[in-house]
Amino acid sequence: MRIAGKRRAGPRRGFSRLRLALVVPMLSLFAAALGVSWTLSMINTRAAMRVTALRLAEEIGAHAAESVTDFLARPLAVGEAVAAWASLQRGSPGDAEAMDRLAASLRATLALFPEINLVSVGFTDGEYVESQRLDDGTLRVGRSGAATGGALELWNADEQGYRTTLARSIPSYDPRTRPWYQRAASSGRTGWSEPYALVSDGSFALAASVPVYSRGEFRGVATVDLALERIGTLIGGVVRAEDGLLAIVDDRGFLVAVTDGSPTLTGTGDAALRIAAQDSPSPIVADLARGRRPAWTGGASAGVALFESGGVTYLGASGHVKTAGSDWTVLVALSEASFMAPLERADRQNLALLGLSLAGVLAAAWAVADRVVGPVLLLADTAARLVPGETGAAAAVAGLARRQDEIGSLAASFIDLERRLEESFASLSRSLEEKEVLLREVHHRVKNNLQVISSILSIQASELADSRAREAFAVCQDRIQTMAYVHEDLYQSGTFSDISMDSYLGRILEGLQATVGVTGSVELALVPGGVRLPLEKAIPCGLVVNELVTNALKHAFPSGRPGSIKVGIRREADGVLELAVADDGVGMGGGAIREGGIGRHLVASLVAQLGGLESTRLEGGVSVSVRFA
Repeated sequence: MRIAGKRRAGPRRGFSRLRLALVVPMLSLFAAALGVSWTLSMINTRAAMRVTALRLAEEIGAHAAESVTDFLARPLAVGEAVAAWASLQRGSPGDAEAMDRLAASLRATLALFPEINLVSVGFTDGEYVESQRLDDGTLRVGRSGAATGGALELWNADEQGYRTTLARSIPSYDPRTRPWYQRAASSGRTGWSEPYALVSDGSFALAASVPVYSRGEFRGVATVDLALERIGTLIGGVVRAEDGLLAIVDDRGFLVAVTDGSPTLTGTGDAALRIAAQDSPSPIVADLARGRRPAWTGGASAGVALFESGGVTYLGASGHVKTAGSDWTVLVALSEASFMAPLERADRQNLALLGLSLAGVLAAAWAVADRVVGPVLLLADTAARLVPGETGAAAAVAGLARRQDEIGSLAASFIDLERRLEESFASLSRSLEEKEVLLREVHHRVKNNLQVISSILSIQASELADSRAREAFAVCQDRIQTMAYVHEDLYQSGTFSDISMDSYLGRILEGLQATVGVTGSVELALVPGGVRLPLEKAIPCGLVVNELVTNALKHAFPSGRPGSIKVGIRREADGVLELAVADDGVGMGGGAIREGGIGRHLVASLVAQLGGLESTRLEGGVSVSVRFA
């Protein structure tokens, strides 16, 4: 609240001299500073800009290499994942249903990665399955082998990935003769194939080929294909088209992709020939490759250099891509004009601003002096009359607050602000307490509502005569109870940011021991990990554990077989979390999660929600682990 009072004029003597003392030095210093800075800018700016541009080009080259490395890492990871489970799903030779299930799995994998064009597996006996993305985005499946008489049959598929109508049949197809198969079979390790023409539509692709092993024996090759024409488009966002281009060169000097759309192959079909970078139809790529040859031959970096192409000066940079044992190179060409044009505009703008600034400083200095001198003298007079030893911010400015000018208003506002801050802090504290109580009540009610739903399901299940229906209701109750545990823990602990996974998983195991109805011969053991997770990650983890443990309790220990199920979540040294469920039961033959069952799909969906990767190990039972960040 403003404290009113009669205005007392301060001393005015020397007012004109003080105003001149403020205006003249301010204007002189500003004019001198502008003149010196402008002169130095004109001398040094272009040299500094070129150095900056060279450094930026080098960073763009490194960033481009990192982007390409990340882009190529996903197909390799998908190929290794497919190779890991392909032999498990293949089944025995001649099992057509197993091959159809494998094709459906490939289609489900392809649907998760829109940048991938084709996923396939070829086996040593000539059997082959694939799933391919068409130009319109639809996915189809294909297979060849004994069941098709050696022909490659391409089928439209339903949402589950199973064949519906035959789209095309290509005779005499043997995957063992294809470049991607021969490359992986001969080297025995993961790697990228040479670009080759797809049999289905003649388009060119680059394949990440991964050998498939089962118990140490070579069983075939899994491949993940990237359409060659799409690679340049997918990586083109690193460099704008108007600023330059980006080219990928393999370790033999041949082009893999160019962002300006220039070709990387000559000819068609299997007779197509690759184009060396220095022979590219794009003059920029060719000139860049010739000028940057020491940078990417042999893998040694040569920094950044200037080169000319078509009368235009470019900044050339390179970066190295380590992918599947190969040392590729990313060549980057950036137009120097894209860096210097803003500088030329800035020079013109600075020249205009120089004149405006001098005029503005003069006017501002005069106005500031006129408005500051009086309040300064008043502040000095007020300060001289303050009581020595008086403390407190409000008490220190109480005398100034009585004035009717800007200084008085500022002092009064300070006093009022101090009061309002004290009130605001008190109000915020009360509001925070109320919100914590409300949030705890919300979690309590959610837990109660979930328990009511579970009770309703229990009542409904008791009226069902079908044992399978009652079992389905019981499974739903377990899932609901799994989610209810989270809200109960949050309500009881009062900590709403995260929960203890050891406590949460322990409660899930106790509940499953009671509801699934196994004998005491099966031990449910929790492996403590000391991990705490937020609500959005804790619930998917709990549901995954519920599904996997329920499946193990029902199928891994038939006829009262004794055993144990271990569950735990831990954080590894690199920060990645691993959720593991392992049993020592009869293994996959004893009734692991059925292919296509709701439990399998629910686990896959939950793993995808976590952004993780699931793996299964079949040694002495079944061990499933989910790794996520």
